[in-house]
Amino acid sequence: ISTSGCIFPTKRLDREENTWHNITVAANELDQNKKIIPRLETHVPVYIKLTDINDNAPEFAFPYDPRVCENAAAGQVITRISAVDKDETPPDVKFKFSLTSEDSNFTLIDNRDNTANVTVKFGPFNRELLKTHLLPIIISDNGEPPQTSTNTLTIQICQCDKEGAMHCEGQAKLMRVGIQVLMTIFVCIFTILALTMLLIVWRRRHKKDLSVLKKNVEEIHEQLVAYDEEGGGEMDTTSYDVSVLNSARQRGILCPRMPLEDSPCKYSREQKIPENGLSGIGEMGIMIEMKKDEADNDGDILPYDTLHIFGYEGAESIAESLSSLGSGSSDLDIDYDFLNDWGPRFKMLAELYGLGPSGDLVY
Repeated sequence: ISTSGCIFPTKRLDREENTWHNITVAANELDQNKKIIPRLETHVPVYIKLTDINDNAPEFAFPYDPRVCENAAAGQVITRISAVDKDETPPDVKFKFSLTSEDSNFTLIDNRDNTANVTVKFGPFNRELLKTHLLPIIISDNGEPPQTSTNTLTIQICQCDKEGAMHCEGQAKLMRVGIQVLMTIFVCIFTILALTMLLIVWRRRHKKDLSVLKKNVEEIHEQLVAYDEEGGGEMDTTSYDVSVLNSARQRGILCPRMPLEDSPCKYSREQKIPENGLSGIGEMGIMIEMKKDEADNDGDILPYDTLHIFGYEGAESIAESLSSLGSGSSDLDIDYDFLNDWGPRFKMLAELYGLGPSGDLVY
């Protein structure tokens, strides 16, 4: 609505959707400065009715479902059709019915009372060849401007007995069977997909559990070879678990630990070099045997199985092994007189490693 009081539509109006429009108009008085004066306002209801124009074409009054016997004779009336119009129809409205083309099986007779008869033009019909016929019908009115529409009538050919009773359930049964078959197929496909998904999830979980609890056979064999050849202990692999030994000790499988003596170990005492200059290989063997016995009878300490690797250290080097286990040769074949030439700082070493017996050392 404008300030002058004219009402204009803001969008396209359709009488078939809403014939009346009720609005309220507010009128205000303005002062000299064209400002609204409070308390000087009036509200007026306005009722707008839309007038009709002929903008809708006529159509079938009902969803027709005509049926005819396959042995019907020519001229037999199949059904009577009528039309309606969404526009306001005056009392003198006229609907005209016609076919889009001359059909070889049916004809249309206009009754001139806004109805028409569909009749058989040539009979009988061959139901095995064609069970349904589509008949396009043109319907027009006498409005201004005139409107025309095309509506299709589906005619079903049925079997009839001697009394004239029709049997048209063949197509319906076929349709019902088809729907049931499709539903069964869909259910089977859905069931197969669900079982496949469950199987995939179960296999993934089972594979994950096996990867945690088990190891590859080749990996275990490779670790055994490493233990046998290199004598690797618990530090050679991340799979070593000390809890296995502890659990065995708690179950009493291992022998109880031998009581420790309060007396100091004889290997902690001062070891003197024998007068004949030998290195005491037998005492070293006794020490290894004692350590081995202590390790076998003590479940708290780690295995003592790494001593044998000393015998292989430096086997491929020029200097050979640096281990003291193989140093059983005598020191008499080594000349330490060159220590006397190094000055007073090495005098004590020269006296210790001299060939002749040394007297009391002066510190």
